[in-house]
Amino acid sequence: MNNHRKVHEYGKALFTIASQKKNASEVHSELVEIIDTIKSVSEFKQLLYTKRIKVADKILISSKIFDQSKSSLGFSLLSVLLENDEVKLLEDIVRYYKQLLDKESNLIKVIVYSANELDASNLITIQSQIETKINKKVELSTSIDSSLLGGLKLRIGNTIIDGSVSYRLNKIKESLIRA
Repeated sequence: MNNHRKVHEYGKALFTIASQKKNASEVHSELVEIIDTIKSVSEFKQLLYTKRIKVADKILISSKIFDQSKSSLGFSLLSVLLENDEVKLLEDIVRYYKQLLDKESNLIKVIVYSANELDASNLITIQSQIETKINKKVELSTSIDSSLLGGLKLRIGNTIIDGSVSYRLNKIKESLIRA
């Protein structure tokens, strides 16, 4: 079975259980905490990936690090991944789980690219207008793009809406060349 398929199976199964228990957001937080710990504590990462330490010992040490009971879904996933020697899939599983969580909660990520930093009132206006247009909750993030002369470029999911001055100038240039 390829990794992509495994990631989807683990993610879907975990999300189904978490949704039934009505704690899908909390499980995501647990998973993020586990990933952050793995990334920030190199010794812990080495412990998880080494073949020299028994799986049972890895699980015991992990349970003490996270101070989790055996009923924690995030910790249970880590344990299963350790037992199946698939810890390397954890980040992809969490990413897929987050996609399922966002879809379930009718949330879409939007990145606003601008030439300069936008103030809070502009961001609130942009967010509310997008939410009204697409009828979904919006998780807004911003990025400064110095190549834009002015205006905005939005990335809504996988769709890009370019309302920048540089895009408009390029369109004018193209139409003049064709004429």
